[in-house]
Amino acid sequence: MAFVTYILVSTLIAGLRGAFRPELLGVTATAAFVVVFVEILALKLGCYLLSISNESQLLDLIAYSGYKFVGVIVTLVVSEVVNRGGGAGGWVGWTVFAYTFLANAFFL
Repeated sequence: MAFVTYILVSTLIAGLRGAFRPELLGVTATAAFVVVFVEILALKLGCYLLSISNESQLLDLIAYSGYKFVGVIVTLVVSEVVNRGGGAGGWVGWTVFAYTFLANAFFL
């Protein structure tokens, strides 16, 4: 759900800025999928190198890989509201990003 919500929120923000085009949905989805795929490959390689095996390991990695999008969504929305369309840059965006990153790292 966070994956799809990220795609919709990022294209909504692009639409609010006047930069929406229909192919943006596909481009955003493809980029997000590639990031998830590369992350899962790197984690599987790390598990192989450390001799960690589990029957449901792949499903766990897929489930955990979606949690990063929750932080990205919160960062995008809060930054967009506070900066009034100025983007996710600035101290507010970086502060929210740092908090969501650290919370995700702590809980996972």
